[in-house]
Amino acid sequence: MNFSDEVFQESLLAKDASLTWERIVKVREEDEQVRVFVGINEKDFALEAVSVFVFERDELVMINMDGDLNQMLEYAFEPARGHRGAYNAGWLAMTRVAAFEFAPTHS
Repeated sequence: MNFSDEVFQESLLAKDASLTWERIVKVREEDEQVRVFVGINEKDFALEAVSVFVFERDELVMINMDGDLNQMLEYAFEPARGHRGAYNAGWLAMTRVAAFEFAPTHS
């Protein structure tokens, strides 16, 4: 299966058209595809949703998270305060770090 970003973005816009959806991770391997999209409230410049899609041969995994994700990320990264340079770099850096946390790992 091969899906374009437009297919995902149309689906996400149907879910919540008030957000701007951007792909932050795209992995294409022979037997696996991964996409991670973030939903951003441009008015408040706030991260409000993260959607992860993982395709493997005959399996599809979808994860949708929404709510106060900025607060969730601050809580998740609190133990790392002062130990990661990206933490103090602001919202965008935290989003990039979080993208790697949400991406699946290979066994």
